[in-house]
Amino acid sequence: MDGRQRERYFARRSGWLQVWLLLSFVGAGVALQSAGGDPAAKLHTFALLHLCGFVFRVFSASTLALQPDIEIASERRNMRQSVAAIRTALGTAEFGVAAYLALLMFGTHIAVPFLTPYMLRDLHLDYATYAALTAVPIVIKALLFPALHPLSQRVGMRKILIWSAAGVVTTPALWVVLDTVPGLVLVQALSGLAWGGLEFASFQLLLSSARPDCRVEFLSIASALSSTTQLVGGLGAGMLRTHLGWSYATLFMLSSLGRGLALMWIIGALPQRMRTEMPRLFLRVISLRPGPGTLQRPIVHDEPTPPASSKTGVPGVQGEPRAHG
Repeated sequence: MDGRQRERYFARRSGWLQVWLLLSFVGAGVALQSAGGDPAAKLHTFALLHLCGFVFRVFSASTLALQPDIEIASERRNMRQSVAAIRTALGTAEFGVAAYLALLMFGTHIAVPFLTPYMLRDLHLDYATYAALTAVPIVIKALLFPALHPLSQRVGMRKILIWSAAGVVTTPALWVVLDTVPGLVLVQALSGLAWGGLEFASFQLLLSSARPDCRVEFLSIASALSSTTQLVGGLGAGMLRTHLGWSYATLFMLSSLGRGLALMWIIGALPQRMRTEMPRLFLRVISLRPGPGTLQRPIVHDEPTPPASSKTGVPGVQGEPRAHG
């Protein structure tokens, strides 16, 4: 597909994906709620939902297997070439944004694993209400994302990143303060706006932080770094909860503090003026969380490298990569 066809395809794909994700998640919440207070009925409903998920995944894998394989223009790399590409990424890429995202994920996962038990146990929400609250950021992000590309060209990527990160910082604290259903709807809407802007800006800046010949390796390193800090943050918060008896509210406040420290660091590290002429992002949904909504990753498609005279706007990176992520 050429660029225009690709944009239309991924735009339609993203829209339908968000619609079906929303319908399936809310439907699952309604199904659990309709099971009533009978533990056996809830267990059977959970089993049925997992069975449906298994069947649909098998169907999806089968349809993918039936698709004809595509020719890969670039040469396949052997182990030595892959190691060399990783070394190139470590030696030439800018890791400022990647390090910030790793620190942010550490602070974020002090709170995210405990939002579900907080809503269901402490606030005594039913499954339908919980599902509806979780669906709010999904809807907000689906509506917001198409507008972020023209907005970034108007106000700049740095402002989008910082203001979105500021919203991410305040979200855990607001879970404690606004603990009614209407208040949580507002917090979840803010969460969708904040995480949507943060994902858009951070993906764009990550794509501009490495040379095209090692971009995939760089994104893999950045993802591994963020995954590690997520694990450490969640395990650390679990130990504080289990062994020291910290409340959910205390963990949420600690999460806001950790996110705020990451934000303060990136504000000083980012240049004042950053490139805004960036490619449109194509995203795939990889999971769903009660706070941020959908977690998405860019689909990377590298085109020929342009002349080395242009600059990315991220310090230390030469050339302007034409990547669609």
